[in-house]
Amino acid sequence: MKTRNVDKSKYKNYLIKAEEFFDIMNESFNKQEYNAVVLNAIHCAISSADALTVFYKGLRRKARRCNFFVKYLRHKGYPEQK
Repeated sequence: MKTRNVDKSKYKNYLIKAEEFFDIMNESFNKQEYNAVVLNAIHCAISSADALTVFYKGLRRKARRCNFFVKYLRHKGYPEQK
């Protein structure tokens, strides 16, 4: 998995993106625009994962494949969900 170094303070940029996708996802749901709901949920998850990896490790994925996040979070010492 290829990553690149990112200043940890930049996590906020990814968190802002995630929040914007989340807001649009909810608006789309209220309008019963379910394709937009799914796409914005996916983008929200990707941006959230970027925010986490930048905040904790100062890294961001180079790959476009989303399974990167699952493998990365499992193998890099993030706390498990309880």
